[in-house]
Amino acid sequence: CSPIAHRDPSLFQAAQVVALRKIFPVAGEVRVIIGIVQNVFLPVHGVEPLLLGGGVGVPPLYMLARKLRESGKKVTVILGFNVADEIFYEDEFRALGCETFVATADGSVGDKGFVTDVLKNHALSYSYFYTCGPEPMLRAVYNATNTSGQLSFEAVSYTHLRAHETCA
Repeated sequence: CSPIAHRDPSLFQAAQVVALRKIFPVAGEVRVIIGIVQNVFLPVHGVEPLLLGGGVGVPPLYMLARKLRESGKKVTVILGFNVADEIFYEDEFRALGCETFVATADGSVGDKGFVTDVLKNHALSYSYFYTCGPEPMLRAVYNATNTSGQLSFEAVSYTHLRAHETCA
């Protein structure tokens, strides 16, 4: 019995499932994902793209980063999480050759605060941005960036079902 059931397992990366389990770790309950996170970005723009992701908004950016790196782009990535235990894909972005920064709300890893704090704290060069995460993060990124870009909302919704001893 899995704590998470979703519509099409092939569309989820392992990191998304891990992230969702950390977000919804309620024993004795089953949460059914009825929406999915997908890579919904339009074709590649910018010579030096900046990718900013928060939580379950990170995996679609990984797929985008692969495409951008394959096309020869210099990619900078900023990942935002609440605490160190939630961090995923940091090493994978680095393995692609992306310059990678992490922000945690509690300051346990990387810059303390949010992805926008990394923008304030580092002189990053970018010509276009892509971002995926919760709506408040997208608003903050929009206000903090100085180029054109694309914003993709976290597209995960779920229903909440109460389960008993077994998942029958």
